[in-house]
Amino acid sequence: MFGRAGDELYVVPPLRGQGIRSAVVDHLLSLARARSVELVEINGGDVDAQRFYERHGFSPTESGSTERAFYYFQELAT
Repeated sequence: MFGRAGDELYVVPPLRGQGIRSAVVDHLLSLARARSVELVEINGGDVDAQRFYERHGFSPTESGSTERAFYYFQELAT
């Protein structure tokens, strides 16, 4: 289901479009909230990955700034 290249984790092309990546991110965020994690950071990827992360609540800019970050992050309510 997943591929791994270096430190990247991704859904292999034949299985994309089935909601697997969304389920993994939703589970990650759920576990992080349960453990009182305050910030989740994910290194950005291509344009499709950037849109995906933004749809899931991650931001490419730091709070109070208009400069794009080199990673995506989401502050979690505790």
